[in-house]
Amino acid sequence: MISILIPTYNYTCLTLVKTLQQQGEQLCQSEHMTNFRYEILVADDCSTQQNTIKNNLEINRIENCTYTLLPQNIGRAAIRNWLANQATYDYLLFIDSDAQVCSAHFLADYWNAVKPISSNTDRPETPAVVCGGLRNVSFCPGKKYALRFTYEADADKRRSASQRSKNPYAQFSTFNFLIARNIFCSIGFNEQCKHYGYEDVYFGMELKKKQISICHIDNPLIHLGIDTNLEFLNKTETALKTLHSLDDEIKEHVLIAHTAEQLRKIHLLVFCNRLFPVFRPLLRRNLLGPHPSLFLFKLYKLGFYAHIKE
Repeated sequence: MISILIPTYNYTCLTLVKTLQQQGEQLCQSEHMTNFRYEILVADDCSTQQNTIKNNLEINRIENCTYTLLPQNIGRAAIRNWLANQATYDYLLFIDSDAQVCSAHFLADYWNAVKPISSNTDRPETPAVVCGGLRNVSFCPGKKYALRFTYEADADKRRSASQRSKNPYAQFSTFNFLIARNIFCSIGFNEQCKHYGYEDVYFGMELKKKQISICHIDNPLIHLGIDTNLEFLNKTETALKTLHSLDDEIKEHVLIAHTAEQLRKIHLLVFCNRLFPVFRPLLRRNLLGPHPSLFLFKLYKLGFYAHIKE
């Protein structure tokens, strides 16, 4: 059956848990879902906002749901590994806490993707990993959110299951995926990734190494965590610092790191490094404004990565 695992930090996910619990109860009572069982485990990575903690503590009042506040911050990868160790059932459904369910049959679609072959003869084998996908919010909350909204809206064009399946490992995302527990325990998240960014790249790379197939389906969750322009730019810089600290093997699977290495080989990376401080204020002015350019955002990321690399 399914253990639903939700890592969180300074984010109230009570509504998300209630929606998932209601769907879980419906499946338990359905005559078509014999012996279906579920649990929802929320792990809080030592949040600092007391009101958020207070709201999330209500999760413990909901049947089959548990909220645990960790005594210290252990990082984005480690908290997911911790949740997996607490789980009871054979399948783990990882969901980020800033997600919103947008389908009344979200859990049913996941279960139908992995339930025993005998009850679904159209499928040649039971997949070990199923990715449901992500969807952007339908409208921009305001000008100060324009960068993240524009970035996510552009990414939505490539987020259908058919598009993701063209390059299944590179399109793996930790935001919303189901995995057999034994497969997850054989890999785990790379705990080098304590901060924002690239834990999904490492995990997708390990799945490819072990020749574990990924099934991409159209079962998305809406990403509600639209950061302000400044927050998203700061997160991007943090992610690039994380990337720089990771193994060279992982960097080979990330376009910006690959591009930087090619520039280094032809002696242009140092040139980018020298130009970046000059143009950085102009780039930031655009990216923090109401009409950010995604092309300039790419240049900013390359320049910033070249700067920390050199």
